[in-house]
Amino acid sequence: MALHLIRVLELDEDPDYLPSLNHLNSIEKEERRRVFWGLCTASRRKLLPNWFRINNTRIV
Repeated sequence: MALHLIRVLELDEDPDYLPSLNHLNSIEKEERRRVFWGLCTASRRKLLPNWFRINNTRIV
């Protein structure tokens, strides 16, 4: 869900290089970047526990 939201809102694109976001000030651009990294971190934390399992035993 988080990764889909990133793509729909174009958060994976740097706001400095998107002409459609030229109206944003520097604070709003930084907020977009932080939302992007927050969603990336949240989705990664959700996926990580499944990556470190072997035979249904947690390795971490």
